[in-house]
Amino acid sequence: MAKFKPRGISMDDDIHKKVQLAAKKANMSMSQFICKLIENFTEHLVNDNNDKPIIITIPADLVDDEEKLRGWLHKKSEAIINALQAQKSQKAQKG
Repeated sequence: MAKFKPRGISMDDDIHKKVQLAAKKANMSMSQFICKLIENFTEHLVNDNNDKPIIITIPADLVDDEEKLRGWLHKKSEAIINALQAQKSQKAQKG
């Protein structure tokens, strides 16, 4: 695969710091991290199926407590279902 080297990317300082920190945590260069981020994000936008990507950040204090984690995930899954149903209703009303 050919590599495209853009001349630059502009971003606010606060976003730059967040990307820099995230890249460091992932043991990647900023360039590698940004490429992976774009690859992962665009994959969901250009695929031919209608999958809905969802990112969930699990609180650290729940990771080792299965019962609390299950309860938390149940609440989150209900919220996701409600949000998807609301989107469906909005599209039907516009449609």
